[in-house]
Amino acid sequence: MSYLKLFSVLTLLAPLLWPTSAYTWPNTDTDILEAIYYQQIGYDGRRFSAFVRTCETGNNLGPGRTNSAEWIRTAYHDMATADVETGIGGMDASIGFERSRQENVGFHAFTETLLFFGDFMSARSSMADLIALGAVMSVTACTISPNRKPLFLPFRAGRVDATEAGPFGTPEPHQDLTSHTRSFEKQGFNSTEMIGLVACGHSLGGVNGRDFPEIVPAKNDSTNVDSKQAFDTNTVPKGVQLSEVITPIPLKPDNLFIAMNDGGNMTITGDIRIRIDDNLPTDSRQVFIHFKPRSPSTPAIPPVEATRLSENTTAWHPYAPSFEWWNFTTTVPASQGFESFTVEVVDDGQSTVHANGGGGFPLQTDLIPQNHLSCSSVYLGRAYLLNLTVAVRDELNFQDVKLTVPIPVRQAESVVPRFESHVLDMEKTGVLADTGYSLYTASLDVRPEHMYVTIMSYGLSGRGGARDVEVPFVLWKGMGTCPYS
Repeated sequence: MSYLKLFSVLTLLAPLLWPTSAYTWPNTDTDILEAIYYQQIGYDGRRFSAFVRTCETGNNLGPGRTNSAEWIRTAYHDMATADVETGIGGMDASIGFERSRQENVGFHAFTETLLFFGDFMSARSSMADLIALGAVMSVTACTISPNRKPLFLPFRAGRVDATEAGPFGTPEPHQDLTSHTRSFEKQGFNSTEMIGLVACGHSLGGVNGRDFPEIVPAKNDSTNVDSKQAFDTNTVPKGVQLSEVITPIPLKPDNLFIAMNDGGNMTITGDIRIRIDDNLPTDSRQVFIHFKPRSPSTPAIPPVEATRLSENTTAWHPYAPSFEWWNFTTTVPASQGFESFTVEVVDDGQSTVHANGGGGFPLQTDLIPQNHLSCSSVYLGRAYLLNLTVAVRDELNFQDVKLTVPIPVRQAESVVPRFESHVLDMEKTGVLADTGYSLYTASLDVRPEHMYVTIMSYGLSGRGGARDVEVPFVLWKGMGTCPYS
């Protein structure tokens, strides 16, 4: 099969790129998608590619169907109405509104694909990006063989979900060659690429006689209810800007939490993810966290040694990166104030300092979520509940502190939700003695008809003070459960 033809489809979906620059943490536009892509099995594994572990994996769908084929078909049908000259159409998840069209025969395949991807949607992981990621992972799974490494297509983020159906124009099997050629030219493909996409693309899953009886005759076979016949066995809308290619950096912090305590102290906890596929750790490895105070006159604290966790994170096949995890905890006076930290990795006496491009890993201490004083819950089909308490730094003297929560809302005719932001004023509820912080609280209780997603987030902002502060993307993570009443 010509997988470069499938690569052509995905690069067509991504013509506009941000300028090349080194990744620095955090990147709220790509971090969640990076985790969905690379963290599969084990600690904090997302398991997105569980159903495309191999090209044939697809038992969840029943006999005669494979996820790899259906995920790629969904990606192509979503972008097939692209017009490269006008920049209209392309990969934007509009397929969610277009499933009942005659040109999109196979309603169930699109629906089930989108419903699966829906579990990974968030305010920073659009359905359009997830459709593209599903195609990338499917191609990877379908190029694994005993004699070669799989093909890894470059994946970029930043696609925007449509809120209505796109234009008609997906090629149909009954159309003549002239119509097909014109349609593919509109998408940006020549005749040779058209043949490669149609013939080679379908070789992943074949053709189902139930949906296309004019091509493959239907069979009376209980083991092949779709009458599948296999073949061989061997672009984004105008104005959308995509990210850099998403690759895992050698070392990345995660799950950082700060709790303000009685007595003027703060407890900082966090994980450190270290890539190990091309740099195997030694048994003697040590990891140290070095905190940098906001003020040079503030006394430094000794390095904090992290502890290796017993569980790593791996992928479904041996060629993708794996990660080990280290956890740290330290309690320090809140009055010291910190702005960043570096991570030192020592192997057999050799030290490597990771400084996030030179500036250190930032430690956000202006608006600090207090998870031990907060709770959140998603009750399927009933309610989204969030009671959030935040420690706000007094010296910034904010006049306005707000909580913004994107809630998934049902869209008519589509299984893909859109996110509707709920903005709440946070109220000052107390002062934390001897810390320089006060507590602010807000509560969200949303119970209209809505769609269900599992990756919920919120944003914080403080304005009207010494400077404006934005904390754009925080996961509902590490909190207790809000009771449903």
